[in-house]
Order: sequence, then C-alpha cells, then structure tokens
Amino acid sequence: MSWKAKILKKISLYIEIVSVLEIDIKRRILKPGDKLPPQRELEDFLDVNLSTIKKLEM
Repeated sequence: MSWKAKILKKISLYIEIVSVLEIDIKRRILKPGDKLPPQRELEDFLDVNLSTIKKLEM
C-alpha cells in the first residue's frame, strides 16, 4: 500500500503529518503491517524538507 497524506500546511508540518497519520489509523485506512513510503518519497510527495520527515521519528 502506498499511503499519501493530504497536508494543508496550516500548522507545523510535522504535527499536521502526525495528525493525518493518526486520523488514517483511526479510520483504518492504515492498518497494522502497512508500510509508509520511504522518507525521500514522502519528502517529494508532501513537498517538505527531509528534516520535517525526520522529526516524525522522534
């Protein structure tokens, strides 16, 4: 599965990405065992810096 977030860029980007992840988990769009795209792919798709994506690891 290739998960793609719908980011509005209204708040801190990494907080918004985490929020979208949480919503998609609760909606069961993301299920146990699903893999997210690689960091570089997320960076490109979401049009954010790699440092923003790396904040998600914290």
